[in-house]
Amino acid sequence: MSDLPPRVQGLIDKWETWMRAERRFSALSVEAYGRDLAQFLAFLAAYGGVGIDLPQLEQVDRTTLRAWMAEPVSYTHLRAH
Repeated sequence: MSDLPPRVQGLIDKWETWMRAERRFSALSVEAYGRDLAQFLAFLAAYGGVGIDLPQLEQVDRTTLRAWMAEPVSYTHLRAH
């Protein structure tokens, strides 16, 4: 998620540190949550038509979350070979 403003990336970094240190989540769990967040932020950028920053994140409401959850997701990367 390197295309994010420094303030947003800083919050994500703190969140990931908190999950590892305070909540003792496994590396795979932190990675999975990170993927979910990346998918949400990509959706949010397309949904709002603007870049991601704190003011935009503060405006996220139930309608936005429901729209994201209803968005089709490609699971082709999860197929076993």
